[in-house]
Amino acid sequence: MSSTTLRTLRLAAVLTALGALGIAPAAQAALSGCTTVSSTSKPFARWNDNNSYVLSPGGNFEGLFPGWLMSGATVARGNESYYVGGQTDSHSLTLGAGGTVTTAPICIGLDYPSARFFLRNASSSGRLKVDVLGVGLIGGVRSLLSSYMTATSAWSPSPPLLILDNLSSLLSLGGKTPVSLRFTAVGGNWQIDDVYVDPYRRG
Repeated sequence: MSSTTLRTLRLAAVLTALGALGIAPAAQAALSGCTTVSSTSKPFARWNDNNSYVLSPGGNFEGLFPGWLMSGATVARGNESYYVGGQTDSHSLTLGAGGTVTTAPICIGLDYPSARFFLRNASSSGRLKVDVLGVGLIGGVRSLLSSYMTATSAWSPSPPLLILDNLSSLLSLGGKTPVSLRFTAVGGNWQIDDVYVDPYRRG
């Protein structure tokens, strides 16, 4: 079997698996759109993180966000209080207890080691579960990483989610693979905003 045929079969397996989540078209777009990032910013510099980041597609909740899946989550007025994306931003995403939202697939490779976002919890209890969802070589969506976060009622940046260390079995499609982030409110009353990924390789 030629390498081209094998890559085609693997791509088909990826899209079929993501199709089970209802996001196959977005996954296909993510794979075909794996290009060099040309526009970055340093939204977490005031927290001593000087890495450059790029906003995930739809990750500021200011416009359309095709390919996202939501249950018990809604876009609401009220931006994260630091306005790292711009002073005109005015919306964020709310998740009540049990609510969940999955981002559109993000094209991840060796140049994308981590992700960060902003969060707050209006309740005095509960945690926010964050799963990094990837696709195995023979199909099947699985969680590569699960993290549980707590927060106060004040907006704060999340700790970095280290995606890179969990991709060694997936980087077969030209060094890229579609990955989604899934946020689940395990109790509490959550808001998230400005979901970023870090596009630069660390030495």
